[in-house]
Amino acid sequence: MSHRTSVIVLLVCVVLTTTPAFAQTTIFSDGFEGAFPGSWSVGNNNSNTVAKWGDNRAKANSGNWSAFCADNGNDYRTTYDNGLNTYMQRINVSLAGYSSATLTFRYWKNTELSYDGCEVNVRDQYGTWRNEWSNYSSNPSGWRTITIDMDRYAGQPGLIISFDFVSDDSVVPSGDAGVWIDDVSLTAVRDRIYEVLPNAYPPN
Repeated sequence: MSHRTSVIVLLVCVVLTTTPAFAQTTIFSDGFEGAFPGSWSVGNNNSNTVAKWGDNRAKANSGNWSAFCADNGNDYRTTYDNGLNTYMQRINVSLAGYSSATLTFRYWKNTELSYDGCEVNVRDQYGTWRNEWSNYSSNPSGWRTITIDMDRYAGQPGLIISFDFVSDDSVVPSGDAGVWIDDVSLTAVRDRIYEVLPNAYPPN
């Protein structure tokens, strides 16, 4: 081991044993109070329908707006269509240099049980999609909080985080129906070694 390498290792050891944990960083957050879609990409994989995720004033966990799974131009819409496959994606999210991460959001749901529902899917830097959360089997009362451990993606750039809604070809519940998402936040903790020696890791 060279003298320079020994000094670097010693420096890292000293910093890691004497420096308190780094503060949490917000990678992105959205309460859907601003212009939509903004940094999101939205669409519908079923060409037979036109609805897609959009901002909505019918329900909100905080503020006046949320994201609704079946927007058709009506900001107060409270029902969805059959045959939907809509997505709301945050593209090119980077967790490079971070050692842990957490995705949180609030949701309101009323859909046909077992057949219609919402998912969160994540594509990693290698192009592999993973399902991180889904709900087709329950309609909880009111707004609920979901927290997703994103540690498996720590250190990776080029991520895609996708909120997906799927409905089959029959049955939409009466009353307010669909999925509303609000107060989305991705937070992460900086990797200490990366903070001390930002060139310690080779490019991804």
